[in-house]
Formats: sequence, structure tokens, C-alpha cells
Amino acid sequence: MSSFYRVNGFCYLSLLLLISSQLVLVPKAEAEAQSGQSNEVYIVYTGAASLASSNGFHSDHIMSSSSIKSWKDRIIHKYNHAFSGFAARLSEEEAKLIAQRPEVVSVFPDRIHRLHTTRSWDFLMEQSAGFAPARQNIPKSNVSSLSDEDVIIGIFDTGIWPEAKSFNDDGLGPIPKKWKGQCIGGHDFKPFNCNRKLIGARNYVTNGSSTSPRDHNGHGTHVAAIAAGRPVPGASYHGLATGVARGGAPGARIAAYRVCDDDDNCMSSIVLKAFDDAIADGVDIISISFGSLEFIDFTRDPVSIGAFHAVENGILVVGSAGDNALDEEPPYAINVAPWILTVGATTIDRFFESDVVLGGKQVIKGGGVHSAKLKETPIYPLTYGKSAAKPGASISDAYNCMIDALDGKKVKGKIVLCEDSREETTPAKQLEVIKRLGGTALIYRKRFIQLAASVSDSIPRIPISWDDGDLVVSYIDSNRNPVATILPTVVVPNYKPAPEVAFFSSPGGGALYGYNYFIKPDIVAPGVDILSAWPSNETNEAFNILSGTSMACPHVSGVAALVKSRYPSWSPSAIKSALMTSANPTNNLKKPIATFIGDAGDPTEMGAGQVTLTGPLQPGLIYETEAADYILFLCNQGYNVSRIRLISSKLPANFSCPSNSSTEDYSANMNYPSITVTNFNSLKEKTVKRTVTNVGDDEEAAYVASVEMGSTNNDVIARVNPTKLVFTKNQKKLGYEMTFIHNSSAIVNGYAFGSVTWRNGKILEKHPLENWSFSMKYLEYTPLDRINDFLSQVNLGERTIKGCLEAYSCKHTGTDKKLSLSLESEILDYLGKSSDTDSPSPVEYLPTSSRRTLIYLLLTLYHIYPDYDFSAVNAHQFFNEETWDSFKQIFDVYMFEASKEWLETNEGCTLLEILYKALDEVVKLAECEIYSYNAEADADPSLERGAIWSYHFFFYNRKLKRVVSFRFSCLSNLAVESFLADGMSYDDADDEIFDGMDI
Repeated sequence: MSSFYRVNGFCYLSLLLLISSQLVLVPKAEAEAQSGQSNEVYIVYTGAASLASSNGFHSDHIMSSSSIKSWKDRIIHKYNHAFSGFAARLSEEEAKLIAQRPEVVSVFPDRIHRLHTTRSWDFLMEQSAGFAPARQNIPKSNVSSLSDEDVIIGIFDTGIWPEAKSFNDDGLGPIPKKWKGQCIGGHDFKPFNCNRKLIGARNYVTNGSSTSPRDHNGHGTHVAAIAAGRPVPGASYHGLATGVARGGAPGARIAAYRVCDDDDNCMSSIVLKAFDDAIADGVDIISISFGSLEFIDFTRDPVSIGAFHAVENGILVVGSAGDNALDEEPPYAINVAPWILTVGATTIDRFFESDVVLGGKQVIKGGGVHSAKLKETPIYPLTYGKSAAKPGASISDAYNCMIDALDGKKVKGKIVLCEDSREETTPAKQLEVIKRLGGTALIYRKRFIQLAASVSDSIPRIPISWDDGDLVVSYIDSNRNPVATILPTVVVPNYKPAPEVAFFSSPGGGALYGYNYFIKPDIVAPGVDILSAWPSNETNEAFNILSGTSMACPHVSGVAALVKSRYPSWSPSAIKSALMTSANPTNNLKKPIATFIGDAGDPTEMGAGQVTLTGPLQPGLIYETEAADYILFLCNQGYNVSRIRLISSKLPANFSCPSNSSTEDYSANMNYPSITVTNFNSLKEKTVKRTVTNVGDDEEAAYVASVEMGSTNNDVIARVNPTKLVFTKNQKKLGYEMTFIHNSSAIVNGYAFGSVTWRNGKILEKHPLENWSFSMKYLEYTPLDRINDFLSQVNLGERTIKGCLEAYSCKHTGTDKKLSLSLESEILDYLGKSSDTDSPSPVEYLPTSSRRTLIYLLLTLYHIYPDYDFSAVNAHQFFNEETWDSFKQIFDVYMFEASKEWLETNEGCTLLEILYKALDEVVKLAECEIYSYNAEADADPSLERGAIWSYHFFFYNRKLKRVVSFRFSCLSNLAVESFLADGMSYDDADDEIFDGMDI
């Protein structure tokens, strides 16, 4: 299967500023599937709806006039309400033929999209109250009593469980007259299952046993109740997290569109059909908690296509950013088109704790939620995955409790400690292995501070920290008969700090749609350990606890519904602006929201901050993004007028893309609630424009601006002009300019963050975002400093040993994004060739799984040697050392004399032991990949004049996104002195030295 692409406030307002160094070009997405297969499902997208498409004639004409045999039987879906197109079974050649037609925007294969899988609303209220006191003109008790009954939220998910108490219609008025949708039943879902709360339901899934809107997965029921569930007193999960479960907009109506099957798969053709129907049905907000598995172009992404036409019809689309932060491919947020409100996930101030007690009464802090009835005295045998390995099984597989790696006799009746350090396994899979082999419980050690609840019933599944895992291992190794138990789960309230960015929440940094033009995600919301409704016949509980950006997304959808109910005439962009400019960037300690590793979060991780409840209801000033902004954005992305005219129904008859639209940064001037300035390295200053609308209660209002950049950034100056905006009854819209100036080249390598705040005197406190982030950020670690001080110059008389350790955070931003995309583009082109091709490649043949690693290593080299050109580097020059022992052998031989010098001046541990501990502290060696860089002698920047030998190693941790560079070399003092004494140049001296040596 192949893909085809035709190229032809209120009184307070905080605005994020993002300055990066390079313009990142948008790469074409590679074909997703194998070619040569016939009669696969393809989507033919023909743009905005027309009279012909509304009658279905358009699709019929395209199929019949393209000489497609038996075409009537091959059309699966027709899109004819808000946009036009169809899904049909086509061969590859037929799809290519249709793609050439002038009325066709794009043809692409049907793809799989995946789901992003009580207390949260109270926590948001507390955070809202503590953030901006002057906003609280609306009492807490009135937030949920606003007239939200006329707002309709469309939930695209796995369906809905209509009997859940969260969807009762007690006290609700008649269904809004604007509703044009239906409640379509099935074998286990009848039209009478709908009511004045659940006003519509449709099913699009035809595979599997269920072909009705009923939710047998649970995900759709869970997210629908978060967004708009009715209050349910006494809600809990096995008696935990007891309270009143309610949604953000409890009076809003729900329309459920089942687009995902019970296995979490959501097909592109189905998603587009749901968009087409929902727009015609009359929903106000569409909430989407799933997304693509890859970066794809706007005209081939069903969520972006559907959302574009929804926004044109006045419907706000809220999408989850994804749970891929720790994944290798792709680790970045999706659902990032500028017309989508993209939501990341944060924690709340409630923690579920299930402690592990070892035989010596030592208590290990554990997360997770379980209902198992284990004795509280440690009597259950305890073992480690590697100790339970089958004969001949891989030790790594056993560590991670992989299927077929463990011996059932060594697991039965025991609590098993496993590692969570392999991409191909998950705690859920490990639990199935332990359960199948008769184990009593699973403990899995994690690298991350956050211990999100891992819900299990009969067999506990308990996460612990990596360091605590070391304590458990030490206990097992030092006891002949180690035992343990798992204590009952308890709730830890008022947990601090909260919120934190969830460890799984996908950050910004990808390149989809010129993604670097906008800060994404736009906002964050609670998405960890969220209690919500659940299909009650699949568990003894009517509520369940889940985590994911899937849960964060409906939180924002619910607040958006409240804003829509208060301001029914507002556009999607106005609602989006109100949510973003009132977001809270601080936690319950009044400090900036942090990431899961404790670092201050930046906008690429948390957008404008955490959504608040009352702030968006009285924003004062808003940014309205017009249709013209999106059209110019499409011009900027390389779409020509003919193609844009097919896509947008709002295009003026005389419109033409500006002649320099492909190079001019139009996106920076899009009237977006955040500012991103790119391609900044070539200019001393850059100016962008914004327009704000006064929607506050006071028609006569004056706002004064203040600008603040990150405290560590002295090289970037941001100025606003004018600094005061005076609104009158007849002047509700005013513009201003932001000018950015830099005085050095320091900004070339990264991002600078800041904020501009507009206030009218009623606000007592401002909360600007003060963050500074470099692309490949240099990390300072004291353990490395001690070794560096020693290795700066170890003089051995005739020779000098020199070494250097440097740690970097491998975050893709700024200049690195352009370099990365350039390298990836060349790599991807080459990957499409056979391994024996004669075509030149900058990296030679490279497996797909390794290409991002190569890019990180190259980026690290560029930062170490900024003046050196590595464009000719080949992949084979980076050798993957299999184990630490491989590195140790080289170190022991070549650093033998330096190690002796170390022992003479440092008592205790050897140099290698100190090095191991330092590296382990920074990058956790147990899960590191070790690479050696083997450059040609005449192309190795680490070879200094007089060098006898040189080595360069990289210790790379994928999950932590960190890399440590360790380079060490030996220089001949006598050789250089002798040659230079004879008046020989350094270059000639190098030649003489190396010519006379066998290396």
C-alpha cells in the first residue's frame, strides 16, 4: 500500500514568546505501507463541499470517469456535508490515476490512529483561585451552574456506555433545537438509550463483534464523563478516591461517535466520516483523544482535514498531544495544526501509594492501585527477573520479564521484580507473563520520578523508582530466602509539587506542518490518575482510573464548553485564546510547573500553562485567528492557489498567494495567542504584529504592557510598541508590534522564552513564563567535573594524557531541528534503496530504528566542535559497543598510566570505578547504548597536534534523552617540540609524526 501526494486581559493576558534560530522546512512524509497490494482502502480528498458533493455525485463522477471497474461496490464512505471526498477500495495504480485529477487535493491510504491512553476538577478550581485572585468575579458554586445546556460536545472515541450514572438527564431541559443528529442503535444499543444528556450516538466500526455505539473498551465512556459527566456522589474505585465525580460542563449535551474499535484502532476513513457527520449534526466542540502514529502532511491527516473544516464552520476541535514523550519514533506531539487546540497532560495533587515491605521490615514506596488481598506481613517469596530466567534465555529478556524468558517453576507463588527498560515490553505485558506463570505480584522498577497509577485487580502491579529497585535487588542478593508483601493502596492527598508535566506527555519539537512555527502543545490539563465513568458490566466498579493525554483533552473540552455557553457567538479561535491567555504556569508551591525529572518546564512541554476554570470566562483581551491567517499559512507551506481553493470555502475570488510566501515567515504574524519567531540568526532584529479585541466588561479600558525574557538570557531584547492600548466603545480592536533584537550569536544554537503581559490595573500579580532552553543543552554535573579536572592534562613526561567528559540533553529544537530534518530526509531517501545500492549517501545504509540515534550523535559532535563540518560522516564510523566491558578493555589498555597517576593522588576507588559511578548518575549505564566514533585520521577533530592515539565514546540514554561524550587522547610532547624547533609548521609536524608511526 502506498500514499500519493499532489504538489501543485479580561484585565490580564499572558503571551508566550519563542525565538528560535532556524526556519525548519516541512519534509514530505514517507509512504506508510508496502506497495503492490491491490484493493486497499484509499481516501480521496477533494476539499470543501460543493453542490455536487452534497448529493454524492462528485465521488460517483470521479470513480466512473476514471474507468474504475465495479466502482459502485467499492465506495465505502462518502464525505459530502462540510467537505468532499470518499473512501474506496482501490489498487495502487487506480489510486495513482485518481490522484492526477485536477479536482483532487490528495489520495492517501487508510491509516490507523491510536487512543492516547473527581479530584482533578477540584484541583483545577484551587489552582485557578490561587493563580489570579482578581479574576474571581464568578463564585466557585456558579462555575458548574452556568447555562451550558445548549452546548453540544462531540466525543470521537470508542463509543459510550449509556447506563453510566454520569450520563443521566435528571433536571435537563429539552434537547437544543440546533441539534440535527441522530441516535442510531445496534444489536446492543437502542435509540431509547439516548436521552436529554446523551442526545446522539453513531457507530462507524464494522470489524469485531460489536457494531453499535456501545463502548466495550471503556476509553470513550471515561473521556466523555470527564468532559461533561453529571455529578455522581460517592464515586470511587474500590473505595479509593471517593468523592463526587463530575465533568467540566455537567450540563452540556454529549454526542458519541464511535470511531475506534475495542483494540484502540481508529481508521482514517472512519474519522473523516465522523467529522463530516458531526459538523452537519450541529456540535459546538469536538474532543479527540487519539492521533496519528506518524508525521503526515495536512492534506493526508484526517484529524487536520476534519478539524480545518470544523473550524470553518465555527466548531472548536480539541486534540490530545499524545503519550509518546519516551518513544523513539515519534517522540513529539501530534494533532498540532494551528487550528487545533492541542493539549498535554499534567499530574494532580493526589497520589496513589501501594508500598512494598521487604522481609527486614524495610518499606519501599510504590505507586499503583490494586485490590488484591495480600497479607501485610512479608511472607511471599521474592525473586528478580534474571534469577527466574529459563536456561539459555537472554539475561536482558529475563530482566524485563519478557515472554518465554522466565521459568514458571521459579515464578509460581512469588512476587517478581522486573525492569521497565525495553521499548518492546510494557508493565501490562509483564503482568500477563507473571499471571500466566502463577506469580503473586509484579514489581517493576522505573527510571522516572512520577509513579502514575498502574491499575490492577487480582495481581498487584506496582511501580517503584530505579534507585529503590537497587535496594530490592540488594535485599534479594543478600538473603537466601527473600520475602516481601504489597500493602493495600492508600490515597495521599495534597501532594506537592503539583501539577508536573506527565512523563508520557508528548512535547513540541516535531516538524509537522512547519510545526516549529507554533508553540505546541497549546495548553496542559490533568491527565494522570483520573477517576471517571466506566462500563460497569466489565468490572465490579462503575468508575476506573486512567492516565494519558486522552484524559487531559476532555478536561479542556469541558472548560471550552463553559466558555462557549457564556459567549455563544465566539469563534473557535476566541475560545482558544481565552483558554491559553488565562492558563496558569505555576504549581501549588507558587513555582513554575516542572517536568517529571524536576526541571522547570518550558512552553514546548506545557504550552501556556495549565488550564484554569474561571479565567477563560472573563479574559478581557482575546486574539482572533481569521480564516485569512490559515490560508496564508497554507501558502507558506507551499500549497498553490488552485489547491487552496479546493480546500477552503472561504477563499476570496481574487486571492493569490504572495510572491514570497514560501520564504517570508507569515506564520509569525498569524494572530495566534503565542508568538514564535524563526530564522532569527540572519537578522539583528525582527518585528511581528498582533491584534487584540477587548471583550471585557469595560468598553473604556486601558491596558499597559510589560515584557520579560528568561532571567539567564541577556542577548535577546523584546520590545512592545505601543506599550499602552486604549480601547473605547467604538474602538474594540487594536494592534501592537513585538520587536526582537539580539546583540550576539548566542541565540543561534537555541530557543529563548519569555512573556508579554497586558494589564489594566486590576491585577495585583503577574505570572510571566521565564524559561531558557538550548537545543542540545549542555548539562553541568559535579561528578564529571572531578574527572575533567584530573584529565585536563596528565603529564607523563614524554607523553600527556588528556580527556574530557561532557553531558548534553538531546532535545530537538532550534538549529538542531533544521539539521536533524536535513539529515533525516537524506537518511529516509536512502532507506528506500536496497542495501547494495551504488547511490551515494551521507550515512550509508542504516536501519530505521537507528537513524535518530545517529542524528543525536552528530548533533553532539556539532556542539563540541561548532566550527567543524561533519557532513561527510558515515554511519559505519559510529560503532555500537555491545557492553561496558568492550569500553573497559580499551580504557584499561590506553588509560593504564593515567589510572596509576589517579591512585597516587586519590585514595579509594580507581579512576574507572569513579568514571562508572559518574556516568551511571548522569545517564544510567544499565540502559545506555555505548558508541565509539571512529573517524579517519585526517578527519578527526579530536586529534590534536602530536597526538599518538585518540578515542571518542558516547553514552546515550534514549529514555532520558541524554548523551555523555567522553574523549581522551595521548600526545607526544617530544615529537612536537622537536619538529617545531626545526621551524616545521604544525601541519607538517603532524605528517611527520603519523608517517613514522604504525597506528
